[in-house]
Amino acid sequence: MFWIRTGENYQTKTNQDFGQAPFWINDDTFGYVRLEGGTRWEVVFATLGQDSRETAFEPSDLEAQLPEEQRLTRLSIALVEPAGSSGE
Repeated sequence: MFWIRTGENYQTKTNQDFGQAPFWINDDTFGYVRLEGGTRWEVVFATLGQDSRETAFEPSDLEAQLPEEQRLTRLSIALVEPAGSSGE
């Protein structure tokens, strides 16, 4: 489980979801990796102040981009690094 703190002096603590490796997309939107159904990892997008979550992609979406002869038997998502976050 992870928490997002907002507001003055970051006093407001919101229980977001069970997941890992949260990252910011902009000031209001963030993403994270979560285990869906106990069997597959997916990347989820969410917006502060809203209860809805949107699955951005899951391993099968990535596997579909690989040539068939290079596809893996198992692919897990552990971390997402948004473009520009490493000083690019």
